[in-house]
Amino acid sequence: SLSELRDDEPELFEALEQVLLETTNTNYTTSAEDTQKLIDAYNNIKNRPSIDRKITEVNYGTVCLPWNAWVPEGVTVYAAAAYTDKGDTRYVTLKEYTNPQGNSRKKNVIPANTGFIIYSTTPDTYTFIYTRKKANAPQSNLLSGNPEQNSVAQGDNKGCVYGLANKSQGLGFYNLNSGQNIAANCAY
Repeated sequence: SLSELRDDEPELFEALEQVLLETTNTNYTTSAEDTQKLIDAYNNIKNRPSIDRKITEVNYGTVCLPWNAWVPEGVTVYAAAAYTDKGDTRYVTLKEYTNPQGNSRKKNVIPANTGFIIYSTTPDTYTFIYTRKKANAPQSNLLSGNPEQNSVAQGDNKGCVYGLANKSQGLGFYNLNSGQNIAANCAY
């Protein structure tokens, strides 16, 4: 809706509002210039980049995007704040990341090029949409991320590259092998 656009993306709203006001004040024209302004404003709103991320039946996934993004409704975002090694048992402590934006103060924005764990009680594919809103990386986050697909290089972090997976021992971080691909927009 336009009120959401006004709150969430004021620059885009202002461009659209200006075109609509000009159209109203001039009783609408069909000039190529006016039509192009309206088309440009519409395209800026419609064509904001977005990326889909899947949260599986275990209710978790990861994300790392090349731009700041709105967190979809129903998704909670976590940073990996600490790692504890107790012999056979290892723990990653998650800390919820919040950076509320917008009038409602309920919408969360995550920063570009930062790895996060995402959680939802409803397994689904969620769409993260680009925003110009500012967001700072969490102060403590052990996660890295890759906005583009790459592979684990031999010697990366002394062989300690872990990806979130649901395998034989349940949901957790599993060691990735040298040469194994890390999909785009994932955290590890």
